[in-house]
Amino acid sequence: VGCVVALERGHAEAAVRLGRTLGWPAALLEQPAAPLGEAAAALFSLLTVVVVVYRHPGLTRLCLEALRRWTAWPHLEVLVVDNASPDGAGAAARETAHGDGRVRVIESETNLGFAGAANLGVAAGRGEVLALLNHDVVVSPGWEVPLVQHLLAHPEAGLVGPSTNAAGNRARVRASYRTLEEFVGFARGQANTPRRPLAMGELGFFCVAVRRRVWEELEGLDEGYGLGYFEDADFCRRARAAGWRLACLRESFVHHLQGAAFATLPPRDLDALWEANRRRFLARRRRGP
Repeated sequence: VGCVVALERGHAEAAVRLGRTLGWPAALLEQPAAPLGEAAAALFSLLTVVVVVYRHPGLTRLCLEALRRWTAWPHLEVLVVDNASPDGAGAAARETAHGDGRVRVIESETNLGFAGAANLGVAAGRGEVLALLNHDVVVSPGWEVPLVQHLLAHPEAGLVGPSTNAAGNRARVRASYRTLEEFVGFARGQANTPRRPLAMGELGFFCVAVRRRVWEELEGLDEGYGLGYFEDADFCRRARAAGWRLACLRESFVHHLQGAAFATLPPRDLDALWEANRRRFLARRRRGP
């Protein structure tokens, strides 16, 4: 990700030409009122990343450390929504984010479920592009750049997601890494092998980038799904019905532990939640958008 900044008016035209050649934004900055890095970052659309956290302090730290270290987009805000975690996950988020002005932790007094927490985080953000992230995800260097650039460059695109090691659809790719270093190497190999976007009927919301216009048009996630399951499929169905396209970008890759958010629920409760939400999804689908 880059930009071209002209510090003198006589260089402005050349900066614009160079920006067009590179596909980067360009601007004239004669008398910087802020440090050059901040002024350059303002040339980019704001990306709002919402991380929903419930339990698992260790996973929360790992997720946020990778997110802070490896997110390359210059204009960024991160909103961490702690869903009333009883085990210190919220405290872990605050400790990990300490001193990083891009990160803010929002504490909910009750467990709002994934949909409710995501809606809360998005409402608190300002970005033109949104990214939702589970805390059982570890991002790779530059994970977000293809996702954001695709949405900004393709007006018909409403949602895009990365490839991953664990998913229930075609976003899943075979991955054999065993260490963090091997994971980064694998992700870089994916990034250096660009391919055509893969059209998708559904995207998993463990990691997804969404145009804010789409989010507002569909009024966010349906909180009637409670703790979770099928709220992402429901959103994708409504987005497709509204004419928006969904895609998976293979050059973006994240690691997904999958299932951590529900690991503390008894199997009987988990099965009951899945079945109730499946019925809700089917009933809403029959009624149409």
